[in-house]
Amino acid sequence: MAAYKELQTVERGFRCLKDVLALRPLYHRTEPRVRAHLFVAHLALVLGVALEKALRRAGLALSLDTALEALRPVRLVTLELDGHQTRLVAKPTPHAQAVLKAAGLPRLTPPDPCSEIT
Repeated sequence: MAAYKELQTVERGFRCLKDVLALRPLYHRTEPRVRAHLFVAHLALVLGVALEKALRRAGLALSLDTALEALRPVRLVTLELDGHQTRLVAKPTPHAQAVLKAAGLPRLTPPDPCSEIT
C-alpha cells in the first residue's frame, strides 16, 4: 500500500511539474536533448519532494505551490556604483523566511560572482 501511495505521489508530481515550473511544450529532436530534459524534470521533482518533506518536518502545513510562491520575491541583485559591483539578496518576507529556514537556509548570502564563460 505504501509503495502504491508513493507511485501516486510521483505520478501527481510529474503531472503538476509543468504547471509549477510554468513550462510550455518542448519538442526535442535529439536523444541528448531528450535525456537532458528528463534529467531536469526529474531533478525538479526530487527537489520539490525534498522541500515538501522539509516543510513537514518543520511543522509548516504548506503545499509546494504555496512555498514556491512565498519564495518568488526573493532575488539576487547586482548593483554597480562607481565601477564597483555589489551583490545583495533581497530580504525575504517572514513567510519566505520560514520556508528557507525549513529548507536549511536560515540566512541567505549572495554567491561569489562566477567567472564568465567565453
